[in-house]
Amino acid sequence: PCTDIHLFLARGVASYSNSFLPTLSNSLCTSLPQNITCSYQDIVYPASLDDYCDSVLQGVMAGNQTVTEYAKRCPESQIVLVGHSQGAQVVGDIVAGGGGVVEKLGCKQAGSVGINPGSEVGKQIKAIVLFGDPRHVNSAPYNIGSGSDFNGLFPRTSNSLSLLNSWIPHIRSYCNFGDPYCAFASQIDATDSTQHHNYEDKWMTDAVKFIKSEL
Repeated sequence: PCTDIHLFLARGVASYSNSFLPTLSNSLCTSLPQNITCSYQDIVYPASLDDYCDSVLQGVMAGNQTVTEYAKRCPESQIVLVGHSQGAQVVGDIVAGGGGVVEKLGCKQAGSVGINPGSEVGKQIKAIVLFGDPRHVNSAPYNIGSGSDFNGLFPRTSNSLSLLNSWIPHIRSYCNFGDPYCAFASQIDATDSTQHHNYEDKWMTDAVKFIKSEL
């Protein structure tokens, strides 16, 4: 059913039950006044490392379809997009377009078109939150965290970054120093993913506060 606020969640390379994003959604929804209805759904996609580029593309296509269909069916709803890890790339590509060669993984992602914030669907998207985005670009004004000054494994192209920047100030991208995916050059041991999996502990409260400020 249509609700006042609806979140779309894109998990990282983990099962749905192991993702912390539903915890974030529940934290947000339970903190709202009782007369405000709030719900969430997962963007259904493989979230796989085996065929990374195809996995991301499937997520972008599924996300675009479900977000667009929901927005048209529920024109009064306010929409929030949240993604972690590969899911952060999916969410970023949904709004900013994606595609290109991922050299470090040896694959090529097909191109996709983003969502203009001035479009009918775009006007319903009130907040975008990214955690550990592999397409992180250093020093963007919406970057938050100790990894803000580093690039991800495969930073966005200039065209995609330009469209992502058009979503300012409705976007926030969290990146920790030592996260080998969003802050690739910030650590020597790229196999240590501790800083990639502690966003719930470090930033969930801040993210919920940001989303509420945008609604």
